[in-house]
Order: sequence, then structure tokens, then C-alpha cells
Amino acid sequence: MAVKGFRVVNSRIESRWQHCAVVLTSLSNLHSASLIFEEKHPTQPYRVDSEYGDMLRETIFVNDPSNLIYLSMKAGIKVVWKLVEEIRGTAALQRMKTKIEEEMMSLFELVKTSERFRNVVSHGDLWRNNIFFREEEEEEEEEEEEEEEEEEGEEEGEPVEARMCDYQITRYTPPANDVTCFLYITTSRSFRARYLSQLLALYHDQLSQNLKRHGLDPESVLPWEEFKESCEFYKKLGVVMPCLYCTNTLIDENDFKHILDSSEEYERFMGKDRLPEVLHAFKNDRFYREKVTEIIEEFIEECIEKK
Repeated sequence: MAVKGFRVVNSRIESRWQHCAVVLTSLSNLHSASLIFEEKHPTQPYRVDSEYGDMLRETIFVNDPSNLIYLSMKAGIKVVWKLVEEIRGTAALQRMKTKIEEEMMSLFELVKTSERFRNVVSHGDLWRNNIFFREEEEEEEEEEEEEEEEEEGEEEGEPVEARMCDYQITRYTPPANDVTCFLYITTSRSFRARYLSQLLALYHDQLSQNLKRHGLDPESVLPWEEFKESCEFYKKLGVVMPCLYCTNTLIDENDFKHILDSSEEYERFMGKDRLPEVLHAFKNDRFYREKVTEIIEEFIEECIEKK
């Protein structure tokens, strides 16, 4: 990917509009391919999971105490408890503690194949390290003239293409599953408040164009209103997932190196106790503290306090 000009963007850098646009375009291509395959299959009605269900079965978020991610979820719940206590206080934590665990554990149900909405072959793991971006190439002369400016830290260019990697937890879920997870993991709350509706429309427009090119009616295959309804339904998934992902991935890489360098430390961090690293980052890293506070506050407001 690197030789073709693609690179990963640091997970501590929030997605801008153009990052979101190119990722949602790639997602719409992936999802529409699944829909086109089903709609063009000689046997109708046909769904991918009827033939390839074993390949699409859930392998990560399995509600089984012997499963590594189950243990990781339990460790993640302890992190959320502690962060709620740091942000809202001990009394607030005691009021919310049981509900926090219930809402976090709901993730195991939210990633299942839906009986309510149309499903597609989904990526399932759209955090920043699984997305490569390619920026628009500069004219050779312009590159030479601007080389010094780039070395001095000028703002990076706008991406024109995104490609996704790491399909090891591909699952069969509604498109909104991927869309909401990507947007909630990689963008800020204020950004979503301003642009979410436009980005959902951009995704559905691209998906519709793909379906039309294959002679299919988007309003029959995946209507706009149904897609919007599914995004609202999976909003909880979008709110919960960053509590599990971002509390880990936003830790500064210098404070995370010892985890990656030791299998014992990695096992401890993922499945037993990650509080030392999380609390160190929360108390000493202003960026981490502000971002994680935003994530936890949104989780409390949307999943605990909202009626």
C-alpha cells in the first residue's frame, strides 16, 4: 500500500470531512457489492449468510467467559467505571454502575445479524489503523518548491481515496453497523453534530449510484428512510464502541510501547487490568483526558441518562 501512496493516519488525529467522505465511499462500495451479489443471484430471495454463514459468524464479540474479547470487555467495563468516577464522582458511579455494565454488554447483541434491517458483508473493525489514505499527488515542480514547508510541519493534504484492511472479523450486519462505528470512533461529537446528516446522505447516494449501475432500484433494495432508521438504531453501538476502543487507542504510543514489547504485558492489558495505563494517560495527557471525557460524557448522556 505504501508504494501506491497510501498511509495510515495517527489515531490521535480526528477525521476531517474529506477523510470521512473517502472512507464512506469505500464502505458504500463494499456494502453495495454485497447487495448486488444477493440481488443478482439466480435463486431469489437469496442472502449471503445462507451459503457463507460459517465464514461470517461472529468470532470476536462472543458472549462466552472463556473468550478473550469477553475478558477484554470486562476489563473495559472496569475502565469505564473508573473514568466515570474520575469525571462525575464516586456517588454518580454508584448510581450508574450496574447500568453501565448492562449498556456495555449490549454490544454483544448489537453486532449480530439483524432480523429487522437488511444486512450486508461488513468490515466490522473500522478504527484508524485499519484504514489507509492516499492524498492527491502534487505536481513534481510544486513538490520541490514546497518540500521545505512540508518538513516544517505544514498541514497534511486532503485524502482522495481510502482503502480498508484487516478483514479478520468480517460479519453480516446492517450497513449502519460499519458507518456508525467508523464515525463515532474517529470523529468528535461536535463534528458529528454538524455533519452527520450530510455524511449519511453522501454514503447512501454513493451506494444508490452503485446499485443503479447494475440495474437495481435503491429504494427497493435499501431505502433511504430505512437506512436512516437503522443508523438511529445503531447509534448506541457507535456510542459504546469508543468506550472500548478509544480508551486504549488514544494512549500515546510512547506510553504504550511496553505493552507491545511484552506478551505478558499485552495479555494483562487486554484481558485483565488496563487501569494503570488509562489512569496515567488521563492524569498526565491533556489530549487523552479531553477526548476520553467527551466519549464518557456522551455515553452517560445517551445510554444512561437519556429516557
